[in-house]
Amino acid sequence: MLKSSLVLFGIYIHVAESVFKSYVDQCPLQGKERIFRSSSVCQSLQEYHCMYDDDFRLAEICQTFKQLPPGNYPRYSSYGDDIYYDPCPAGLYQMGPAKSYEITNCLFTKSHCTSEGQILCSNGSELSDVTCRCDYQNGYAMVQTKCCSPTLFDDCTCYKKKCLDENQELDPDYRCVDKCRYGYERKQGEFDCTLIVETKNITETVSNTSSLRIGSKRRTDLFFDNAFMQFDLSYMKIILFIILGIYILHIVVIIIYGAYTRTLRPFRFKLFPYLAWAVTVTLCLVLSNVYADFKWIAQIVFSVFAVQLLCVFLLCLYLLYTHEIVKDLVVFNEEYEIRIFKLLTAASKGDVVEMQRLRNESCIDMEDVDYDSRSALHLAACSNQIKAVDFIVQHHLCFPEATDRWNRSAEDDVKWHQKQKNYHYDDCYKEVLEKLKKYKEQYQSKREEKTHFRESKAMELIKAAEKGDLHTIKRLFKLETDMNLPNSAGRTALHAAAENGMKHIVDYLIDKCEVSPFVRWSNKRPIEILKVDENEVTQQISEKLQHYMDDLKEGKFAGKEDLPEEDVQIVRLLNCASRGDIKRMRHFKDCGYKMDACDYDKRTALHIAVSDNQEHIVKFLLGKCDQQRIAKNGGDRWNVTPWEAAKNSAMEVVYNEFLNHCPELMDTENDDYRTCRLIYAAANSDVSTLQSLHEKKVDMNLRDYDGRTALHLAAANGHVEAVEFLVKEAKVNVSIPDRDSRLPMTDANEEIRKLLREYKNNVGQKAKLSVKDETLTVLMMAASKGYLHKLQDFKYKYFKMDSSDYLKETPLHVAAAKGRLDDVKYLLNERQVSPFARNSFWKMPVDLVSEKIKFWEQKGRESRKEDFEKVKGVLQKAMDAASDESIEIEEDKNFIKHSDEERIFLFLNRACKGDLKTIRRYLQTDIKLCNKIDYDERSALHMAVAEGHIHLVKYLLEHGADKLMKDRWQRTPLDEAKESGDQNMIRLFEN
Repeated sequence: MLKSSLVLFGIYIHVAESVFKSYVDQCPLQGKERIFRSSSVCQSLQEYHCMYDDDFRLAEICQTFKQLPPGNYPRYSSYGDDIYYDPCPAGLYQMGPAKSYEITNCLFTKSHCTSEGQILCSNGSELSDVTCRCDYQNGYAMVQTKCCSPTLFDDCTCYKKKCLDENQELDPDYRCVDKCRYGYERKQGEFDCTLIVETKNITETVSNTSSLRIGSKRRTDLFFDNAFMQFDLSYMKIILFIILGIYILHIVVIIIYGAYTRTLRPFRFKLFPYLAWAVTVTLCLVLSNVYADFKWIAQIVFSVFAVQLLCVFLLCLYLLYTHEIVKDLVVFNEEYEIRIFKLLTAASKGDVVEMQRLRNESCIDMEDVDYDSRSALHLAACSNQIKAVDFIVQHHLCFPEATDRWNRSAEDDVKWHQKQKNYHYDDCYKEVLEKLKKYKEQYQSKREEKTHFRESKAMELIKAAEKGDLHTIKRLFKLETDMNLPNSAGRTALHAAAENGMKHIVDYLIDKCEVSPFVRWSNKRPIEILKVDENEVTQQISEKLQHYMDDLKEGKFAGKEDLPEEDVQIVRLLNCASRGDIKRMRHFKDCGYKMDACDYDKRTALHIAVSDNQEHIVKFLLGKCDQQRIAKNGGDRWNVTPWEAAKNSAMEVVYNEFLNHCPELMDTENDDYRTCRLIYAAANSDVSTLQSLHEKKVDMNLRDYDGRTALHLAAANGHVEAVEFLVKEAKVNVSIPDRDSRLPMTDANEEIRKLLREYKNNVGQKAKLSVKDETLTVLMMAASKGYLHKLQDFKYKYFKMDSSDYLKETPLHVAAAKGRLDDVKYLLNERQVSPFARNSFWKMPVDLVSEKIKFWEQKGRESRKEDFEKVKGVLQKAMDAASDESIEIEEDKNFIKHSDEERIFLFLNRACKGDLKTIRRYLQTDIKLCNKIDYDERSALHMAVAEGHIHLVKYLLEHGADKLMKDRWQRTPLDEAKESGDQNMIRLFEN
């Protein structure tokens, strides 16, 4: 009976399973597929479940759903025919509650902290994701927090963080802290250092009583004794005899070399390597004797040592008897620098005898360079000195690919000189180039480039300053080392000490060594590389440097010194200019030094000061030493003058000094001075000046205040040669009209007209937008949008802001018409633009503003109307101030430095702009300008009438302007007024 009941129960269970549960390989997806499946299996969607059973098989069942708490997923019990829930498995989590029919498993997968620098911070839970942190032990840090959750869209990015001090590391808060000392470690997640505990099984075979002492030895002594006793010294004798053999052979070679080598260069005997050999051999023999008890070896040791000392003593006697003793290079000072100067001078002159003497008799590195990084090979090659090049090549004295300040090798320098002097077919230059190419090919097989003495000593000085090694600094100073010595990049010991916060080094360098604080490294002086807000020490260093710099700018040396040789003068002057040592520079002037002396490259102190951006030296040389001539015409070996070198965006302050002392050198594309020079050269048929301007990329179509070009003047004056150059070489435009629509051929003779017609028919001539027009376009756009006053670029700072376009509109016209108040104030107050300039429609900026006021008044826009009324008020104020003669006008000291031609040109140019304020200043400087005429015999009164500046006409007439003066076309100023039809102007002349 029992057996039959069990069988019936099994059949019942089987039938029940087939009705209420079925197994599947995959649950249906959410959406339509799940709805369709539920409708076919169960009565409703909320009864249909697809979940894991006790055996982790996917089963479909139809039951009433249950509410699941967060962190759990549904399970089906086959035995109880019921739904229950389990915690989320590893790697998954469930953030919120769910119904049993909604999910099969926990929905969210835990993140993996596998990005660069990430490690696991916490494993999370069934309710939350893992959190990540950065591996600070490998130098990674997090931007915001210590730990972050990728699920919450935190910024979990890790970055490589470097501590300023190499003896620091990161702690768990990603802060730089001192590293643990030896024997300690900072474990993961801990802030404090803990002792490293090593667990080793050490078996000792000594008794308990021997743990204290055995005789007079401690346990540590026994350890070392046992270690040495276990060491096999059976091969010590073989090793010992090999070392002895090498050492004895070395001594023999040294003696033979010193006895039989014949060389003009003094023989240098370095004792330290041999003493090191002696110590090594002695130690080996002593150790072998002590621990191996080889008594006979001890006898050999003392015998060899005695023979060794005897050999060294005899060798020293021999060297003293047969050679001149010359010490090794240990210091770089002024004496060494003078030798380098003499070497390079000899190379430039081809003086091989002097080069040989310096190589053999003086302690000098032949590969060393000067302040411009120029070597003897540079000078010999570019000076076409064949014998000097042969001498350098034969002895491999210089690195062939070494470059100078301008990144030119010796070969590059020769090619430049060859091109400039048209020596393409000259055998001498050809021979030099062949030698250099061959030398460059052979050099690498001989030896590699080495660090020359200058650089090595500079690095020794800088390293000591970086580490705060005051002992080394003092030692070098006592040896009379040049403490201002920079490396090839310009870095000095003062830079290194200031940058690393070594205040005691800074104090010593300033107080004892009196180094220059003006040397630039990466165009920055020591004070400029400091971060003042960093800490108190940095603040103290900054204050010390600033006070020291202020003292040097005003200080002088007491007393005078005897005038040294010219070579010494040049070295001192050029070094002081390079390092910005203004105090010594004043002292040299007081002592009678030749301040304009130049070196082998024709470079003066002014050239060097400009190259190294030493603005106070430039100011001193231009102001106190009157070196304006050198600034303008003092070209060096490469025909570069100091003011041309100053045209660099990184040398704005230096360039300002040139503008202050040599205003005629202002070099912008629409430069009045350059236009004046171009027009007068054409008017006087100065073809050489025209050619020079053309080679310097000057726009040969520049126009004057009347719209006339160089071609107008050359043609009108009948200068055929100048016209030929302009149309054939410079390829100027022959169709540019002047103010009265006259073309260049209008006033020309028949010969020039024929030439112009012939050129006009040439093909391939296209109009080209000049740099001036491109810059003016940018300025016009900026004035239109109201950000002209914010432009900081160097090329805009010295651009003539009253330049005009083809409609004769200036940036002030545009800014006023757009109501840009800030730009209007900037142009009037800071750039001193004339408010009287007229455009092609004879309208001044104030006229354009008045039209805008009426326009916005008609539109009913009071706010815009008020904006333009403010602009009008500023313009009117500037016009009244210019006309107010009660305001005193000072003389223009720079204006008087110009030539007569330049003063006339500038005066008429200002008259064209109606710039009454500048006109008054010019007349205060030179009253005769009122009736002076230009190349077209036109005066300032002609220009004022032609532009309709009635206020300026009144002023000129009151100051004696001749109203009957006639120009090239026999027109008086009254004729100009009648042609324009300006009745007010006509009545002014008639009255």
